[in-house]
Amino acid sequence: MSSQIININFASASKQDIIDQCNEWNNHSEKWIRDLAEFTLEWLNDNETITLKTSGTTGIPKEIEVQKKRLTNSALMTGSFFTLRENTKALLALSPNYIAGKMMMVRSAVLKWNLFAIEPTGNPLEEFNSYIDFTAFVPNQLYDILHSPFAERINKIEKIIVGGGPMSEETATLLHNFKCEVYHTYGMTETLSHVAIQQINPPGKKNYTALPGVSFSVDDRHCLIINAPKISEEEIITNDVVILHNDKQFDWIGRHDNIINTGGIKLNPETIEDKLRALIPLPFIISSEPDEKLTNKVILVVENDAALNLNELNKYLGKYEQIKEIRNIDKFNYTDSGKIKRNAL
Repeated sequence: MSSQIININFASASKQDIIDQCNEWNNHSEKWIRDLAEFTLEWLNDNETITLKTSGTTGIPKEIEVQKKRLTNSALMTGSFFTLRENTKALLALSPNYIAGKMMMVRSAVLKWNLFAIEPTGNPLEEFNSYIDFTAFVPNQLYDILHSPFAERINKIEKIIVGGGPMSEETATLLHNFKCEVYHTYGMTETLSHVAIQQINPPGKKNYTALPGVSFSVDDRHCLIINAPKISEEEIITNDVVILHNDKQFDWIGRHDNIINTGGIKLNPETIEDKLRALIPLPFIISSEPDEKLTNKVILVVENDAALNLNELNKYLGKYEQIKEIRNIDKFNYTDSGKIKRNAL
């Protein structure tokens, strides 16, 4: 693992100085530094559009072309929501190849931040021990930090956003021992990072709240529709089942395309997973297998050869949520943001 810290001070360095710096990094021996330099140069060039790659969580990854002005709008919306001003000290600990990492760099350039970047690893704070105003992690990184000897370094960060997957109740509870502000985000590549925020620490409301200029509705599947004219010309119809409280707030339930039909009852696997997350210390998902009687039966897929008591787990689940079988897998396939690729099973 690299212990090198890269600094791009968008608040004080000239555009040409940053370009010259990135041109030097283009020949660096470490790929993450070359990736960072490549995107920074792409952002600073005169082209009006930029190419982004989706994560492939629910399908084949694809490239999409977006206008830079829409990425700028997204950065401004985040800056407004979190009151992040010029000279904010930011930490990039995510891959520069995907939207979450790219948007940390875009925010730094647009809002004139002082950006520090380190190699994307499971525990970014193992190598970084300085005071920071703002950073972004995926849930796996935050989990590893909280369960490491470096957990207290979280108190040196003012605000943390967490995205790319669900956060366990255990993680949320552990965060209550720290003074930093932590927010779970909702978004995707198509929304140019997050469009809604859920406050985790200090304990706040459980629902997601829209960023400025964003509103929500639902379709007949109860899936979220995003209206964000500064980011997308058209409404974005998602496959995320939600409970909509009003046009600015919702509760996330799960993915419509992951729904399990068992005996005529439709179940959201993510809802079941939330009930089990504190009981299973290993990566897992709820899935299904064909069943002659039920059409599909609920199964638990666990990474590693874990010995779990099925009867004990089922005590925490509803009548129709009961797990019928446990399957072990050597290793899940993950996206770069740390989400399990369910379709790869």
